[in-house]
Amino acid sequence: MDDRKDRFDALTKCLLYPTGGSADTATRAAALWAERRPELATRLGELGSWLKQASIGEAEEAYTRLFDLNPVCSLHLGYHLFEDTYARGALLAGLVSERNRVGLIAVTNDLPDFLPEVLRLLARVSDEDASLLATAIVLPALEKIRSSLKENDAPWVPLLEELPLVIGAELDLEWIPASAEEVPNA
Repeated sequence: MDDRKDRFDALTKCLLYPTGGSADTATRAAALWAERRPELATRLGELGSWLKQASIGEAEEAYTRLFDLNPVCSLHLGYHLFEDTYARGALLAGLVSERNRVGLIAVTNDLPDFLPEVLRLLARVSDEDASLLATAIVLPALEKIRSSLKENDAPWVPLLEELPLVIGAELDLEWIPASAEEVPNA
């Protein structure tokens, strides 16, 4: 599970708000995934290349425009499934409990349903718990996000398109996207 933890942690960092070191972070993540998931490594490498040539302001603006100003692309998974209802509150409480159970400390000040935090959790819980979390929350929410990205050319889009396939493969899940035409290289 440690290899999965390292790979998912590296992937997590690529989905955080960009900083001056984000290009190098994406390049390191690509190297970690290269042997296991070459398609994902390619997407991470492309993100790293884009971040390297973009000014920090340009990267920040693109990230904010995609994820923060566009609710249909929010990285808060519970929002996509439950909006701001009691059910989302229950999910948030459950995720905090699960984080505490495995001794995981949040790396962001965001809510626990924030995709990077959930990816870190997926890599630290049992395979059975990871499969349940992925099939009940992560993959359905990612499907909703992906359906909103068709016309968007932000550099994180190819990574989000690849992510459900990677999660499914890493957890040995039988996940089939809503439409095979939506999946790159399908």
